[in-house]
Amino acid sequence: MSRKLTGDSWSYSFSSFKIIEGTFNILKGIYDANGSVHTKTLSSWINEVTDGKEDSPRKFLVDLGLIEKVSGVYNITDRGRELVESMEKGMTKTFSIKVFDMIKERYQVARYLDKFISPPGRQTFKKEEFVKFVINEWLLDFGYEKNDHVDRDNVLAVAEYLGLIKRDRDRNEYIIDKDFKIGFFDIGFLATIKELAKLRNEWPTIDLCKRLQDRHGEYMQAMPDLDFILDRLIDLQIENSAIIEFSPGWPTPPIPPAFAFIRFSPTYVDAIRTPKNWKEYNLIVTN
Repeated sequence: MSRKLTGDSWSYSFSSFKIIEGTFNILKGIYDANGSVHTKTLSSWINEVTDGKEDSPRKFLVDLGLIEKVSGVYNITDRGRELVESMEKGMTKTFSIKVFDMIKERYQVARYLDKFISPPGRQTFKKEEFVKFVINEWLLDFGYEKNDHVDRDNVLAVAEYLGLIKRDRDRNEYIIDKDFKIGFFDIGFLATIKELAKLRNEWPTIDLCKRLQDRHGEYMQAMPDLDFILDRLIDLQIENSAIIEFSPGWPTPPIPPAFAFIRFSPTYVDAIRTPKNWKEYNLIVTN
């Protein structure tokens, strides 16, 4: 059974650093031109960036809702203006996360990358590992296998351009930027779990995940999705199998039926410990 019903693919190539940088420069150019340029002007700018071979900058800016076409002109949107104003402060962490959050809103593969690099213990990864992860997640989410290298190449390139990951060509792997991963504070998450487990020792997993999502400020700067929270609960259960257990029930997407309910042993809640593969990060204020 699939977990979700819809997903958006990145249907065009967007993996060249020259094109990625040029696209943001085009957005700034529209902003500087009082927020509006004629279609022919935009096409001319795009041709300079792509050598006249493709239209990916326009597609990207429209897909993310940064510009919109009205009659024969393209206007910058409010979110486009906000992004340019953030960009003018430099390639800060704030800017990078803002852009990546927009990409996650639009493209499923970006949500997969976010989920893939989120576990506290993961510091590096090989592209082949990410490929397998995406293929498996798509199968679980949509019920069929999809192997789209354009999707994956695009999100890795954009994440690298934004500084969220860095490619180590000698080791043939990607290094995850630590500042991008500091959003998860495992001690705060554990404290919240213990408090909720004492409140009720058995929960529908979807309800517990939503409660943890509502209280994300106690352990994360940004609101995590339910998949992220479920993965952390599974980590905890594996580490504390004598205290925490899942039981099956009806599926409540995105919670698979095997994890429908979660139960805590009331006597030993205080003994719950963080998994060995988690690495504690202190909360750092975003730049």
